Amino acid sequence: MSLSRRLDEVEHNLTPREAMISWMREAHAFESLGNYFRWLMEQPDDVYPLIRMPAQVVGAVKARNKGVPDVKLRSEFYRVQKDVLFLYFLHDQANSRALMDRESLSLRVVILIKEIRALINERHTVDQLRLERVDLAGKKHGRAGKVEKSMQDLYRAHVQSWLPEAEGVRTRILEFLSAAERISRRYFAGADILYPETRAHFLESLETISSLKDMYVDLLLASQRSDGEFRDYVLALLETQTEPRESGMAGEFEQAAPDVTEGAKALAEQWILMAKSETFEKLGEERAAESLAEQLVREHMG
Repeated sequence: MSLSRRLDEVEHNLTPREAMISWMREAHAFESLGNYFRWLMEQPDDVYPLIRMPAQVVGAVKARNKGVPDVKLRSEFYRVQKDVLFLYFLHDQANSRALMDRESLSLRVVILIKEIRALINERHTVDQLRLERVDLAGKKHGRAGKVEKSMQDLYRAHVQSWLPEAEGVRTRILEFLSAAERISRRYFAGADILYPETRAHFLESLETISSLKDMYVDLLLASQRSDGEFRDYVLALLETQTEPRESGMAGEFEQAAPDVTEGAKALAEQWILMAKSETFEKLGEERAAESLAEQLVREHMG
């Protein structure tokens, strides 16, 4: 038997999960959904996943039941086609949702960066006003005037508002990645459901937020310094010419990863319901598709 024929037999003896994982490996080699679809547009029809994979799993049923008339295998044909369609639409749900969320999450990360820059400028203004009245030679500090007090209050409020927004973005990304991992384990034998570019983008955003939080700690500590601590800070800065750090203080602001279990479960269930609905619609079962769509709205969007 030729190698070409053996490979053809392997390709047509796949279970729905095996067919889907095999296709995912090929598609994900293009790094992104966009790259894959640009390539797919130039391929013959039988390469399209919604044509290729149903044919593969039906071929596998026929291979396991040689000699059995197709009419007696209709229910099995239906089952394997439904299973592979569901897996395809589930993969599509996760990656399409990622593209939808990516723009808004990226914008929120950009805003976090801009807010840190604004806080740095505000801190410089407050420090300059404070420097005019703090006694660096002794410890007899003048009282803060109205302008300085107003600037300090605005700065402190701005500092306090930054962290909740950063944690909100971080939590959303972690929920998404956790939901994808749940789906990967449950339906794809651990194979990553996300395109590499999508996963890399989310991880890069998490790294950016982590770096910004390091800057935030300095800004938060600066907002809490008394006049005496500010004096010591300035003297240390003049002596070392490097940003002095309060020993042990930064650790107080280290936060463990948030518990995203419930959010991830809810997100995964949304994808599953949508994939099931799309599968029934593709198979012409409109009533079942509508019922699942209504369940999705009721349970997750109501």
